[in-house]
Amino acid sequence: MAQNLMVCQFCETSNETKYKCANCDLILCEGCKIKIHTKIKKTEVHQVLDLKEFSNLSASETIRHLDLKDIQCSIHNAEHCIIYCEDCKLLLCAVCLLESHRTHNLTKIDEMYHRKVKELQELDSKLCEELPFYADLEKELKQIKSESEIKEIITKQRENIITELDRLWVPREEEISRQLKDTAEYCDALKRNKAQNEETFQSHNATAIFTASGKLDKDLPTRPANTISKQKILFSETRIPEDTKEVFGSVLTDPKCKITGSFTLNTEDSIYKIKTFENNTNILSLTKKSTIKSFELKHSKCNTTSI
Repeated sequence: MAQNLMVCQFCETSNETKYKCANCDLILCEGCKIKIHTKIKKTEVHQVLDLKEFSNLSASETIRHLDLKDIQCSIHNAEHCIIYCEDCKLLLCAVCLLESHRTHNLTKIDEMYHRKVKELQELDSKLCEELPFYADLEKELKQIKSESEIKEIITKQRENIITELDRLWVPREEEISRQLKDTAEYCDALKRNKAQNEETFQSHNATAIFTASGKLDKDLPTRPANTISKQKILFSETRIPEDTKEVFGSVLTDPKCKITGSFTLNTEDSIYKIKTFENNTNILSLTKKSTIKSFELKHSKCNTTSI
């Protein structure tokens, strides 16, 4: 069993920590929870939770809800906030309300609070969805960039082979570096937003819920439509002329094919040949048929336009 390295923040001696006071933000052992913490003034309304349950969002929401009636006004320190101004996006005390917000669009604090919590939860869900994609893409791009064994082989060949390899590889390497840089930035931004979001959920300060949504970036990056995939580069040897032993060759790329769409033919006959011309005209001939059909691809259907 792993040793518990956390020390009680009351007695600072016991490492048998089992609880956390959400209001004091302190880790407690069993003894301090019973003998000390409960005897301090006003701690009877504090929420002391088992450490295993503290990360639960519903528990954190209950804790924050207790602080809604005790939010200090940021302008008038002696006053507590009683309403939320949607026009100014501010928590207001009675003095603020009377001074300049009476005609504004106002909402109850608890109503706005729950709305803000929902927004942050939705953002957290989106962050959880997007982060794995960019983390995996960053890992894949790093792996692709490190695959340079073929370049070491080709550099032993003639100058024209090196030139040909650079023609194929340099633009690709530049694009990989660009995509890797963008992906790393997106990944870091998502991680920062997720960490800030989680910190807000764990905070016992209710004000954080109202300010967090304004600070966090809710605009998630658009996933790239075309990302670089692995590409195999081959060296094809050719002996020129045939009566010599000198070896020349060519650098070739091994293309990767993937299905981008599928269409159902409006006939049960099998296709014999198919052709697409430069003007995007499509024609095909069927097995055991003497006719040629012009067709179009639309909505997953291959429809004949003329015969």
